Amino acid sequence: MRFPFPFVRRVAQLSFGAVALLGTACQSRHAREAAELKLLQIDGLLLNSNNALIHSNEVLLRGLQAKAEKNRNTPADLALLKQGKAVHDTSHALVERLREVREMLLRQTDNQAGIKHLGGEKEVAALMQSEAPRLQKVLARHAGFLQRAASAKNTTSVAPTTKTTKGAIDFTDVSLAAALTALSQQEAEALLLETRTLTELQTRIGAAELTTTLRPLVTAEANTVAPGETYRAQLVLAHALNSPGALTMTANGQPLTVGADGIAHVRFVVPSLGGAARKQASWLGVIRGRWNGLDTTFQIRVPYTIVRK
Repeated sequence: MRFPFPFVRRVAQLSFGAVALLGTACQSRHAREAAELKLLQIDGLLLNSNNALIHSNEVLLRGLQAKAEKNRNTPADLALLKQGKAVHDTSHALVERLREVREMLLRQTDNQAGIKHLGGEKEVAALMQSEAPRLQKVLARHAGFLQRAASAKNTTSVAPTTKTTKGAIDFTDVSLAAALTALSQQEAEALLLETRTLTELQTRIGAAELTTTLRPLVTAEANTVAPGETYRAQLVLAHALNSPGALTMTANGQPLTVGADGIAHVRFVVPSLGGAARKQASWLGVIRGRWNGLDTTFQIRVPYTIVRK
């Protein structure tokens, strides 16, 4: 997947790096202090990147709203915009929850005034014994919600970054530095999943596919003929493009009702002849819609002849 912002790729890279170091911190006792310092550094970088990612997701959400407004707030687009807002709200709530747990860990290990102790395995285990299963359930619900909203076949769920036992995050023998980095990584993965979902929704807003129906169409060279003259016309089988709410049509500036088949029936009162026996006239038809992602207008002027009865 190509991420829309460069720093989003950086968040993903940091997240993958955190996974490797978490394993090192848990397995290499003799190098634990060095690994914990590296983890703490990655934790800080992840938090900064996460804050930037939060802002970029807000920009994506505003982009969804602007795109829906530009497409005249069709019901389909408003439904997608509602999904986008729900995605953003649930992600924001998850980030708040993760940061609450983070503050709880800092208080539990007496680090609320600043990081002084990078160990604290017993304190971390005591707190996370109850908090980790709850957090795992929240993360799983959040990932499932985003996947359903995006309807993307290749969307991957948020996976635990620490050791797991029967689906629950295991913080046994995990230092404060490792626990904080695990939380910031979970936050990064959730925000990246939100980015993917909002990006997917953005491609679907205003992208209604025009369906086609076959219709016979006749275009006459002249609408009036004299006895003995040759009547000429073109007979074709045409594709009528339509999608509910995707097309608007007018005749001489007056709106027309577009049917489910994409066809509008034109009716208007013919102007008077005045003192003339016959008069050439025309009416203007206008069709507006989105074609290949662009607002497009088609115009056609149709001539006709007014004659006395």
